[in-house]
Amino acid sequence: MSFTAPGCRERVGRVYQQVAALGNELLKAGAVVDGLVPDAGVGLLWSNASAWAMSFEAPFAGDDPWSDRNPAAYGRIAEAFYRGAFEAGVGVRIVHDVQLVDGGDMITPDVFVRDCPVLLVPGLYVADDALLDWLRRYVTAGGHLVLGPRSAFADADANVRPAPKPAGLDDLAGVTYQEISNINDALSVSGSAKLALPADAKATLLADALIASDDADVLARYDHPHHGKFAAIVSHGDGTGRVTTVGTVPNAALAQAIVQWAVPGDDPWRALNQGSTTVTSATVSGGRRLHVVHQWSWTPKQITLPEAVTDALAPDVQLPAGSVVDLGPWDVKVLVS
Repeated sequence: MSFTAPGCRERVGRVYQQVAALGNELLKAGAVVDGLVPDAGVGLLWSNASAWAMSFEAPFAGDDPWSDRNPAAYGRIAEAFYRGAFEAGVGVRIVHDVQLVDGGDMITPDVFVRDCPVLLVPGLYVADDALLDWLRRYVTAGGHLVLGPRSAFADADANVRPAPKPAGLDDLAGVTYQEISNINDALSVSGSAKLALPADAKATLLADALIASDDADVLARYDHPHHGKFAAIVSHGDGTGRVTTVGTVPNAALAQAIVQWAVPGDDPWRALNQGSTTVTSATVSGGRRLHVVHQWSWTPKQITLPEAVTDALAPDVQLPAGSVVDLGPWDVKVLVS
């Protein structure tokens, strides 16, 4: 079988040729990609209701100086946390709030926590009582809830809740806040003994004045004469579960550090995510793992394989652990372990 259209061989464009090549490679891989399930080290809760509300009640300015609306506000917060997981080499499973609760549990927290022991909840501005109760039970079931700024702020009608923020979760989170600030210039953030941060970790756009309870851990503070009085990141354990509250929109370096801390692990493939090289993984038929290595640069690179693999497109090619693999410009390798 070929994906080249008969009679069009001399007229097809570059994009068509590349799609055809991809199709032929999928055919060549065959059963290797059957039953493919992408790996997900974290879940990310998406809320269309919050996106809609934040577009009108924008927490920070948009691109149009003449409008109070900012349709990209919620997406920018959520994308910052997603970027952190990507940079950390951790797969993300996006789940909508209505997939968890819609007039009742769509999936129980004790079941969900098995697949997603860490759940990123950035900017969940709108949340009804049932969803807040679900998030509480997720923590009770042993889950690690990572709350981003403006989460658990308003009810289902986007009315600001009168309860301490994060409303309905403040006791589990070990934190409250009353003051919220916009920041025009990114602020440096200092870590702690429990959360080491790189020098380029920054807080952007928002700075919530988090006040930690006595039994909570202040993981990071703003480097600022006023905002530095408050915590930037607070974590609180509750039984086998945990809530970590991030009071700002983290830049890529800060978001990566947060995810790396929240999702510890010794997967050697994650260590290959450096510079222009990224690795994503999935489980395929027979319980094997598939690793897709991308080289996003014109500059050739090399990686050292952490375990023995075969090439998905050339199953007779076996590479032992410790082998050095050359990656050309914009190269992709699909390896099976």
